[in-house]
Amino acid sequence: MVIILDLILVAIIIVSVIISAKRGFVKVFVETVGFVAAVILAFTISTPLAELTYDKIIEPPVVKAAVNAAEDNAQADIKSTLPEFLVDNKLFADTVDTFAEKFNEHISDGAETAVKTASRDVVRPITVKIIGLFYSIILLVILMIIVKFLAKLLNSLFSFSIVGTLNHILGGFVGVFKGIIISMIFCMIISLLIYFTGKGIWIFSIENISNSFIFKFFTEFISIK
Repeated sequence: MVIILDLILVAIIIVSVIISAKRGFVKVFVETVGFVAAVILAFTISTPLAELTYDKIIEPPVVKAAVNAAEDNAQADIKSTLPEFLVDNKLFADTVDTFAEKFNEHISDGAETAVKTASRDVVRPITVKIIGLFYSIILLVILMIIVKFLAKLLNSLFSFSIVGTLNHILGGFVGVFKGIIISMIFCMIISLLIYFTGKGIWIFSIENISNSFIFKFFTEFISIK
């Protein structure tokens, strides 16, 4: 099972080389450079967007619900005011408990101050990180649609005779780099799924990834922890 993880990444790179050679250097180069630029831009923009989303959309109802629940001073009620993906997922059990503890530590300063402090110090960091990853993926898809359109347009200008042949050969070399990037994105998505489920899906488990070679290397390289 473990070797299958590495073989999947090798297959991605090989397929990338073949497809890239067929498409040509110009198109692949523009797509690859555009992809890297899109990744950087997506991750750069996603964090501020995630922070804004938490501060303006997620935190206000949490604060309001927690302040109301504080009247009974019930820790269970305080926990239930958090977003469902945190409360219902055992992976975030420690975060939920820490939120409640932090709230109780500062309750003497007032319910609203206590919940805002607990939210800022405990819940906000992990929630912003998760939302940021989702925004990154969405932005990446949108930007890549634009990049592919530009790549196709430019490649049509270099499809003649000798230039066309060289264009395809060089495309294969660029395909290696592109395959590596795609493999890293794939590992990032798998890491995100494991982060949510706690166990992983199918053969993509923490244990199998830890015992792999290539998959483990890429996963550690793009780790968000």
